[in-house]
Amino acid sequence: MWIACSDPSTPVKCATVWATESNKWTCEYVYRRLHGDEDLGYNGYADGAVPIAELQISKAAYRLATWLNKLVGAEEPAAEEQDILEL
Repeated sequence: MWIACSDPSTPVKCATVWATESNKWTCEYVYRRLHGDEDLGYNGYADGAVPIAELQISKAAYRLATWLNKLVGAEEPAAEEQDILEL
């Protein structure tokens, strides 16, 4: 899932795949935590959002590195070298 759609020649398709994944987090976590005018900084929202934000940033960095490697012709790491965990 981290490098789902890792073809630099299909940027719109890949951006759509990644945006859909991020939107899933928005629907499943963010909107379920909103209750009226409650302050999200004090209801535990921020504490739960930190690991999600860190995961999404890690995925973005990995995807960018994958694209750059493909653009310059570098080989992809072997599957056994990829120790990736999902949240």
